[in-house]
Amino acid sequence: MTTNFFTVEGTEEPATNAADSGVITAVFPATAAYVISIAAIEGLTPPVTGAVPVTNIAESDQYTGTVTWNGSPAAFAAGTIYTATITLTAKTGFTLEGVEADFFTVAGTAEPATNAANSGEITAVFPATHYLVANFPVRMKAYIRVTWAISAGTRPPASEQPPGYNTNPGWTADQIKGEYLTDIVLSFATLRDADKATMSFIGSNNYLTNNSYIWGEFAKLKQKYPHLRINVSVGGWNGPWFSDMANDPALRARFVENSIILLRERDLDGLDIDWEYPTTGTASGRTPDEAYISRPADRQNWVSLLKELKEAMNELEEETGKKYKLSTCVPLASNFNTQNDTQLAAQWADSITLMAYDAAGSWTRPFHDANLFQTGSGSSNQSDSTSQSIQRFLTKGVPSDRLMIGFPAYGKEWRGVAAGSNPAKPGYGAASSTFNSTSLSYHPNIKNLLEPGSGYTRYWDDTAKAPFLYSPTIQNGSWITYCDGQMLQELAKYNKEHNLGGLFYWEYANDMEGDLLKAAYYAIVEEYGL
Repeated sequence: MTTNFFTVEGTEEPATNAADSGVITAVFPATAAYVISIAAIEGLTPPVTGAVPVTNIAESDQYTGTVTWNGSPAAFAAGTIYTATITLTAKTGFTLEGVEADFFTVAGTAEPATNAANSGEITAVFPATHYLVANFPVRMKAYIRVTWAISAGTRPPASEQPPGYNTNPGWTADQIKGEYLTDIVLSFATLRDADKATMSFIGSNNYLTNNSYIWGEFAKLKQKYPHLRINVSVGGWNGPWFSDMANDPALRARFVENSIILLRERDLDGLDIDWEYPTTGTASGRTPDEAYISRPADRQNWVSLLKELKEAMNELEEETGKKYKLSTCVPLASNFNTQNDTQLAAQWADSITLMAYDAAGSWTRPFHDANLFQTGSGSSNQSDSTSQSIQRFLTKGVPSDRLMIGFPAYGKEWRGVAAGSNPAKPGYGAASSTFNSTSLSYHPNIKNLLEPGSGYTRYWDDTAKAPFLYSPTIQNGSWITYCDGQMLQELAKYNKEHNLGGLFYWEYANDMEGDLLKAAYYAIVEEYGL
């Protein structure tokens, strides 16, 4: 009979026990809840019913085992003590006599704890730091808005709103499912018109003080999820003055200095540069025009900005002992790699976040917004794709593990779309249509359309590896592109096959129930065998 011969999976550190059956008392601290089986139990509200099989029994030919949480709680409440009965059964022809001490392990406790053989009771504390995502081989990141309001239907009730609560943006820490994330990115700080080097929230004349209740919510997140990296993104589509700032060494130095002040004062973990876009930016649809100019010198200035930021962050690491991460956003467009030195940029940025969405819109026919692969050539197909964009970066010499693939938490609609002659892809690439400029958030818009009786049918494009919805009667033919769990399985598979750095999405407030986030998380767990 060997020791430590079976494991109850779902958590990280082992604690040893003895007995042919036993009781574990687990204390869940106020900052944590825990899972027993990743496959069967989700996040903070595990539906524990009946006996959960014990796995990894070394001598499975002789013994079987189960673990049952007494009372089968519907959820683990913080600070509450629960008991679980672990029972070992001998198979035909075997007995439980003569078992040695420490013959099974219960994974998940911070430190091993040992009992004498057959004594059967142990107290184990499951710490908040031991979420599976903390040891992911790749990153799972979410951007989240702070400069515009979430949907009224997703705001917390008044009784759960913190002091200083503001409906812009309106979310709270309790709504963030940090157990599925490695990083969260506050979006966006922007460069102030006054000096082009100081950051502020849009509409604020003060140094990152608007919506100050958000800082308190981020502090709560840090306490609840110690593994979670909290970052700030500067820029965005409406983030002005990057080209002017980066083109002036003095302004660039002031921006770097302000960035370091922000990281230090707010105890942040990183900075994201969302400059849209060096050398290829356009003022179209943005005001004022002069704030969004681009120039050929952006090619070098973008790299210089990243270099100076990273060097300053390295110096800050020496001061604080923390590790700070720098990321930069890049588009799908093929001309970006042609006109910018992405290989050199990747020497300084810890991650290159590919915004692998907005591949379709008012400027295209009804196409997928985030197709992994091209669908063909010609005007009725998408000749470019996420995969092709990734390959362009790899060809340029960008290390694969620094590339992250982004996916959208929203959908887009075209109206007046005829079904066409392909019943497997009705409406796709239709020559005549009208684009609906109203974005459809995954929650609640897309989720509602997926319900029976909505009038829509869900289709899967196995060439593009992307879903879409179509109704021949609604809006005289409504065609909707979006992202779902099947697509995320494909992204996780592609990520692993090409040794990429992980997934991220734009943005959390469109998925406040966390459906897409969970789907991405479990896709990574499955694909990487975690």
